[in-house]
Amino acid sequence: GPGLHSLQGPTSPWWMPWKLMDSKNFDDYMKSIGVGFATRQVANTTKPSTIIKVNGDTITIQTQNTFKSTQISFKLGLEFDETTADDRKVKSIVTLDGVCTGTYEKEA
Repeated sequence: GPGLHSLQGPTSPWWMPWKLMDSKNFDDYMKSIGVGFATRQVANTTKPSTIIKVNGDTITIQTQNTFKSTQISFKLGLEFDETTADDRKVKSIVTLDGVCTGTYEKEA
């Protein structure tokens, strides 16, 4: 995709751990998709570390915290199968518009 070439390779600023600083409205989002109370409590107190890697037109996002590690790989704009951190099977699409990322997910 356009602009992805600048994100590639281990010298890219994206290839480093990113720490979550804020997750405003995350609890409301989790409630709306049916995540249980205990799982929401853990998720709300966890600050995961994320590494984003770009190889060609494939993006890989690795997320790690003290409870669980996940990894997804996808191409922008194409639907892919994803198992979420709370073990739901969904179809997701990730888009990039300038510096904004949008994710659409539906039950598989």
